[in-house]
Amino acid sequence: MKNLFIVSIVAFTLAACSAIPENNISALDVTFDQANSTYKLNWLATDNTQTVEVLVASDISEISGKNHKVVAEITGNQFQWPKQGAHQRKYFTIRPKNGTQASSASRLLPLEKGRNFRDLGGYQTTDGKTVKLGKLFRSGILSNLTDNDYNYIADLGIKSVIDFRDQNERASEVTQWKAGDMTLIYEDYSQVVDMQEFAKVLMDPSLNQQKAERLFAKMYPEIVKQQTQNYSQMFDQLASTGEPLLFHCTAGKDRTGVAGVLILTALGVDKETAIKDYLLSEQYLDPNELFHAPEDMDPEQQKMYAFFSKLPKDVVKVFAGVRRPMIEEAIAYMETTSGSVLNYIQQELKVSDDELQQIRKYYLN
Repeated sequence: MKNLFIVSIVAFTLAACSAIPENNISALDVTFDQANSTYKLNWLATDNTQTVEVLVASDISEISGKNHKVVAEITGNQFQWPKQGAHQRKYFTIRPKNGTQASSASRLLPLEKGRNFRDLGGYQTTDGKTVKLGKLFRSGILSNLTDNDYNYIADLGIKSVIDFRDQNERASEVTQWKAGDMTLIYEDYSQVVDMQEFAKVLMDPSLNQQKAERLFAKMYPEIVKQQTQNYSQMFDQLASTGEPLLFHCTAGKDRTGVAGVLILTALGVDKETAIKDYLLSEQYLDPNELFHAPEDMDPEQQKMYAFFSKLPKDVVKVFAGVRRPMIEEAIAYMETTSGSVLNYIQQELKVSDDELQQIRKYYLN
């Protein structure tokens, strides 16, 4: 009789557990709101009425959730967590009572003098895989990085740096890499835009924010064409090593922004998610820092910064930021040229099926 009672209790417990429907968590996105010093989390859940645990860690090795600290139990698909102590990169996990959990991290790296330096990982692909964290990084210039920044970057294990800047940019803001051995890849080229004519257009008194957005959007197909060789070499490197890679330009938003869309598309991330990653530069770029004049400016730089200081504020906002029509113009050019962005990658950037599969093997979980 006693054994029968125990069996009944076990059966009841198992039945109760199985009665909890699955709540699968996916597409966890983490952003750091610098203005409010708050981490903002958004995710997809199959059942938003169920309670989930929010776990936080400070080390990527704890991303599985085993050593995370539980900071909240909530329902829904959004959560805000205020920064505590010194700003450092945080890794979050959303764990349901029954179902699959999802993990991700704040994208912006906690550097003293970094410019738009962030992780491209954490995004979900259309077939349910996830771009690996700590493998693909995008940034603006690296010439301002401090020794503390390089100590942090050294732990990332970056082995390749793709520099989309032209020779004049590289000469005026020199990268002095201090984070271990790496392969530097770049292609010399001349700017396709006549800057004197462009300056005249920008100084037009009738130029407003809307016109400026259209003007900059028209430049994006030229960026795609201008960077063909750099983008092609970037994919060659991605397919050949599988090691952590950094790609950057000056602001880390235009040439780098197009590159980010190309990589995410190649990995199988949907177009809208790739666009949203591009748009994060609007949040993470500080216009004041971007247009801060260096102390050791050469004459050409002095002219450039003097020119920027005379631009209307609405135009400066466009010049220092990103807008959806800009990246959509680049995407439309690639789709018109090849039928789709993925086709463009394979046809114009010469990425074979085998290379594409190798890249996905290296950079997807």
